Amino acid sequence: MKLALKSDDLRLAVPVAIKVAEATGILPKDKKAIELPQPERDTESGVNAVMGQMLRVTIDKSSQYSTPIPASIIEQLPWMISYLKKALEDHQNRQMAKKD
Repeated sequence: MKLALKSDDLRLAVPVAIKVAEATGILPKDKKAIELPQPERDTESGVNAVMGQMLRVTIDKSSQYSTPIPASIIEQLPWMISYLKKALEDHQNRQMAKKD
């Protein structure tokens, strides 16, 4: 619980803090008393994850069934790789910025 409260990720820290406040009687346990905001969806991360999974499944199935990877996928590989590399760099830069 202490780690959750010290977390920089508010999606983790806030619910735990509310539970502690409810348990100590600072906040009422009535669910209507506080509304938690829904976490924002990181669309870019979702796109990257789906692209990576689709590529992995395509390669795995191609290997499993000894079939060639479709030409349309091969044509897109350079773009996909550069896109994912850029996304990884952006992610690393955001992580470094959080540490500063």
